[in-house]
Amino acid sequence: MPLKRIPTINNLTFHNLCTETQPPLGIRKLLGLGLKFCNTPSTYSLKINQSILKLAYSIRTRHYLLNEKSTTDITYHPQLYVKIRGWHPPLAPEPVEDKITLFEKKVKKAIVIQQQKKIHKPLNLTHQ
Repeated sequence: MPLKRIPTINNLTFHNLCTETQPPLGIRKLLGLGLKFCNTPSTYSLKINQSILKLAYSIRTRHYLLNEKSTTDITYHPQLYVKIRGWHPPLAPEPVEDKITLFEKKVKKAIVIQQQKKIHKPLNLTHQ
């Protein structure tokens, strides 16, 4: 599969305020892109297991606060949820836990399929 060519930008400008030393070669190609330029990495680090655990924690906590907490308690304010270190919400009902597991399996399967395609993203920086 051929790599896509990055379009050439011709109006790269920056202000060189150096008086004694000169900036390195290729600085115009980087600074001329502007302050909103964002480098795109060729590969992304996937932390799927951590993301799934955070998602499950969030779903379980939400379920616990919506269904298990008594609304007659005067000190309870749903808008003021503060995460307590060391506290873990109880498991959600079985259908919800099944959906979390199914979602995890589908995401991991999609990642494996994507990695098998070996799609390389072009870098948006020159080698200089």
